[in-house]
Amino acid sequence: MSAVATTRAFPAKPSSLRAVRRWLQIEVQDDLGGDDLEDLQLAVTEACANAIRHSGSTRFIVSVDRSERCIEVTVQDDGVFNEGWRDTDDDSHRGLALIDAVVDEVWMQRGTAASRGTVLRMRKCPA
Repeated sequence: MSAVATTRAFPAKPSSLRAVRRWLQIEVQDDLGGDDLEDLQLAVTEACANAIRHSGSTRFIVSVDRSERCIEVTVQDDGVFNEGWRDTDDDSHRGLALIDAVVDEVWMQRGTAASRGTVLRMRKCPA
């Protein structure tokens, strides 16, 4: 695995989600394939969609790093974590549960009014 971390900023617009998926595939296709790659793309897309929809940010940053044999992806915005969008709605708002189900580890730092910027880090290891 390559030891170089890569980072890219995207506008906080729904049209960015396709670009995120393509960029992520290019970045990790030599390290993850098949279902592992699809799971990671799903988790990262969901995290980015949450940043777009809920943070109030104008952009978000995605970073890819290699840790041992695993891939770590961080999605960071400069907004405030919206406590109102918990994973309880019958029709939607299951994003964090979905992310947790398809990656090996998830860590989140919630942005607040006093300390803006939500950070969601996901780790996926090849099966």
